[in-house]
Amino acid sequence: MSTSDRILDAAGRLGRPHCVRCACLGPGEVPSELASVAEKLACFDCRPAGQSYHLLVVLGEVSQPEVEELLRPGGLLVTLQQFDPAPHWTLEDTQGELLVRRRPSPTDLPLLWEFPDEPTTDFSLVMPFYNEEESIYRTITELDAVFSEQKVDFEIVAVDNGSTDQTAQILEQMMESNKRIRRISVFPNRGYGWGILHGLQASRGEAVGYMGGDGQVDPVDVLSTYQFFKSGRVDMAKVRRIKRGDGLTRAGISVIFNLLFSLATGFLESDTNASPKVFQRRRLPQLQLKSKDWFLDCELMMKARAERWRVVELDVHFLPRDQGSSYVRPGTLLEFFRNLVRAGYRLRAGRELVE
Repeated sequence: MSTSDRILDAAGRLGRPHCVRCACLGPGEVPSELASVAEKLACFDCRPAGQSYHLLVVLGEVSQPEVEELLRPGGLLVTLQQFDPAPHWTLEDTQGELLVRRRPSPTDLPLLWEFPDEPTTDFSLVMPFYNEEESIYRTITELDAVFSEQKVDFEIVAVDNGSTDQTAQILEQMMESNKRIRRISVFPNRGYGWGILHGLQASRGEAVGYMGGDGQVDPVDVLSTYQFFKSGRVDMAKVRRIKRGDGLTRAGISVIFNLLFSLATGFLESDTNASPKVFQRRRLPQLQLKSKDWFLDCELMMKARAERWRVVELDVHFLPRDQGSSYVRPGTLLEFFRNLVRAGYRLRAGRELVE
């Protein structure tokens, strides 16, 4: 296998190769054999400056600080053997004279659920975005406008959940002009729940909430959910989708799933997976949420019900997704049911719901 083929192989591990942002760093001219890589990777940059990359090819001698400035946490580093990065970098592969290493990410570490600092804002809304370059600007802008009009002291914790498109770049641009937006990077993508958990861990609000980043809940309904929670009458406020714009099939699956959830757990729920869900940040250490996948909503509701939280559901219309693609697949449903059966058994046995 040629050098260029090895680099393409490494890029392929990061997702869709044509969306992986790559750079070649080192003294001297870029070898001609990398020309084919540049053609196949549209985002390949042979003279990087001031950006972060998913994959970095290092030629010759460069310093550790140079590499860390350019390579995203969790990104892959392709080097010649003479380069010696910090010892905590993971060796992924050895191909001839090339070494493929992964830079560790803060999200590789276990969640501690510790909040040593007092809240600095009233509300933190966590939103995971995975390849949402088509919708992220509108989704965040509309939410920001509605909350700002009502003079809510808030922040949007936007989680770049391992995106391989332009999501990260769009977030960076939005952060420059809006201090209410904070970006948390999770790379590579390890699941819907894992992105939300790291957003919650980084939240600074007295109250926290989370919802999908697909723009399918009207910002006015998001605001109403937060305002009802702030009334002090409940431990959690969430939504219930009474009219769905994502089709009869998804609505039917949701009905079946909620019925199975009630049978497996003994807790009656009408729309377990609907979000936003809003509650106090100080409750997070008590909850010890762990689900990395789509089961996070179920884990939260099971633990909240077991602790006898007062939960209220507000009726909303679930809007159709008019941009981007849904990442709920048939395998996601199997994952749901498998986790549900396991969690129901653990609940009755008095064991931790998620290992």
